[in-house]
Amino acid sequence: MGKSEGQILRLKQDIATRWNSTFYMLDQFVKLSAHVNNVVIKFPQAPPMLTASQLQEVIEIIALLRPIESTTTETSGSKYITCSKIIPLVHCLESHLDAANPTFEISINLKRKLQEEVHKRFSKIEGVTILATATLLDPRFKKLHFKDPLLCSQAIKNIASMMRELNEDEGISIAAADNLEVNISQNEKFDLWSHHKQLVATRIHASIMDNTEVPNELTQYFVSPISPLESDPIQEWDKLKVLYPTLHKISMKYLPVVVTSVPSERLFSKAGNIITEKRNRLTGKRLSKLIFLNSITESQWGL
Repeated sequence: MGKSEGQILRLKQDIATRWNSTFYMLDQFVKLSAHVNNVVIKFPQAPPMLTASQLQEVIEIIALLRPIESTTTETSGSKYITCSKIIPLVHCLESHLDAANPTFEISINLKRKLQEEVHKRFSKIEGVTILATATLLDPRFKKLHFKDPLLCSQAIKNIASMMRELNEDEGISIAAADNLEVNISQNEKFDLWSHHKQLVATRIHASIMDNTEVPNELTQYFVSPISPLESDPIQEWDKLKVLYPTLHKISMKYLPVVVTSVPSERLFSKAGNIITEKRNRLTGKRLSKLIFLNSITESQWGL
């Protein structure tokens, strides 16, 4: 079709040990289905091509798997904050699955199974202390994605307790806070985060802080506007640390937590590419330096 070498599409095969490989295989097949059909029809011994109805089933399956692929990709990053994204991502994923409207039996069953598995694995995600604390201390999310008022209140109490411990030596007083409501605005855009952006734009979340005494600093943080989704929470906290010095210390403890093993697995893969049969006498010290040099981007090299 006149495409350059880098733009040529090829069929993909799923691999049992590769996340989302079945999704990539089906998605690529649908893109190339017309070309595959033109080739298969010329060879009597070739496998039968999918019918139009079967192809539509595959399209519905792809639509159900796409949010899963986007979620796993989003949480596998190593160059941005991921710990605070888990609770919002789970709720965005649930929203996309609920909104799906499959018509074929196979895709209807798949939707039901996906919803069951997501509920099974993540129904108590708000009760994970590290994730809940990181989410509350992320200026992009705060209390926006908490569905369970009790778990949210407990996470806020934990933060307030940590603040009291940090403030004891400085003699900082703590005042009570009333129920809070975040006043925010942000442009909508349909993607994996559409549920989050809808919450932000329409302010449909409710205040879920109880009457427990909380530090004034924490109160002011929750009533301040939500930061844009595309912002970097570390940079946001660099701006906010003057206003919320105690919260800044706690946020720097929780936000950098890595939520998946993907970054470490990538590191092992890089090491495996460096240590080959012809370079099997590399010392650990030299290997560490080579891996470090390999991790530097072109912009950091000044290229």
